[in-house]
Amino acid sequence: MNILDNIATVGFILCREGKLCVTSNGKELELTEGMLCVYSPIINVSIREQSADCVVAQIDLPLNHVYPQLTNVTNVVARLRFDTSPYLALPPEKQLFFLERKADLEERRRVAAETDDEACKMLMLQSIKLLEQQLLVEMLTCFNRSRAGMMTAEASVQETVVFSFIFALATNFRQQRSVEFYAEQASMTPAYFTRIVKGVTGRTPMQIIHTITCSAARNMLRQTSLSIKEIAREMGFPE
Repeated sequence: MNILDNIATVGFILCREGKLCVTSNGKELELTEGMLCVYSPIINVSIREQSADCVVAQIDLPLNHVYPQLTNVTNVVARLRFDTSPYLALPPEKQLFFLERKADLEERRRVAAETDDEACKMLMLQSIKLLEQQLLVEMLTCFNRSRAGMMTAEASVQETVVFSFIFALATNFRQQRSVEFYAEQASMTPAYFTRIVKGVTGRTPMQIIHTITCSAARNMLRQTSLSIKEIAREMGFPE
């Protein structure tokens, strides 16, 4: 079983051909041609099996890259109920957009990784973030249109706590990596906060903090020319 990396990313997987069987938050789903599935810190998705003719396209968006857009539409995202229904039939023109954007992002990431010009690298990485944010908004718009009139009014208190934690972590993980800090922001004791987060995501707050921190460090090692010492300083590590 292939478990998709859902802690440090918001991701989409598009079934282009054949059949893809996945488990999402414990619920078994069958994706056929043209269906899109989303995964995120509160949507655990694993691939159980796929047909011999199955072809998929997958895009991972680093959480810290798309954080600004997510914070602007938190209420919309919560009402779309991705935790219970994280998929839709993507219209053909949007499938084409998805595939073109995937190819564009892969090419820009390749160029950014290979260039030694820091100014060029910085501009390329900024363009990548903007394209990732646009893709996220476009896919959220597709989900919203497909569920017009069917959205719930509110997210649960537990989901709201987890949304707020993940968003706050994406902003503060360089300076704040203690469970106590985020529990205090949620006006909860660390023990109760941990129980809430693990109940929704299946992981403890500290596991999520470690995953996002390590993911950010790996990205900096791959995408910048900074030394390990410089990255450690940027990430707030003492050594």
